[in-house]
Amino acid sequence: RGVGMVAYEKETYEELLRIRQRMCARMRRQGRCVCARNNQWRCDGNCDGCPYEKTLEVSLQQKIVGSEELTLEDVITDGVDYESVCVERYHGQAVLSRLDEIMPQARKIGELRLLGRSDREIAKELGISRTTMYRLLAKAQAVILEEFEEI
Repeated sequence: RGVGMVAYEKETYEELLRIRQRMCARMRRQGRCVCARNNQWRCDGNCDGCPYEKTLEVSLQQKIVGSEELTLEDVITDGVDYESVCVERYHGQAVLSRLDEIMPQARKIGELRLLGRSDREIAKELGISRTTMYRLLAKAQAVILEEFEEI
């Protein structure tokens, strides 16, 4: 016996072994097991940081199983206009940067709303009245709409 090893009754050990083997087989079927085939007997079911991890390399030119023509690249990029995604992201960042410059509280209000906070809770957290909060938002919206009307 090694240091730190636990002694089990034979029946208990065999039951634990069956449970582990079933779990590992299920993980392999689901594609979640990353053990190389020749090390699967060592698998303890903990794939995070597995020392026997196999490296998985996939080519975008790889054919999809069951298809003669489709590749991974066809499926991944199908219908996506990356240029417009990048432009939208750039404009969004520009709007948020400008909002931070003119009225940081307005951005904070938006973030708190995204977290599901009520207007009453937001106003209380910022230490202002709800009326003041609404005026800040209206003013920020007017400035942003004026400066970024082409977007």
